[in-house]
Amino acid sequence: MGLCWTVFTLGLFGWFKPGYWLLAVGYLLLLPSVSAYLAMNFTGSSTYTSPSGVLKEMKIALPLIIGSAVVGVALVLIKTFMG
Repeated sequence: MGLCWTVFTLGLFGWFKPGYWLLAVGYLLLLPSVSAYLAMNFTGSSTYTSPSGVLKEMKIALPLIIGSAVVGVALVLIKTFMG
């Protein structure tokens, strides 16, 4: 869902143009990771999940979410300050 939201937003603002590639890639990494982190608040709220499954999901997904967000913020800042 976060990826769909990001692609729609990038298309709406016209950031798929050649001068905005760095900004578009930054937001493609940043916004879905924010969406995934917010959705992770509901992990384990179903009666079908087990605590061990939740821990396994958190150990795998959280480093990927953090890494994607850090790289996305870095790319957005680079484009913002370097032009």
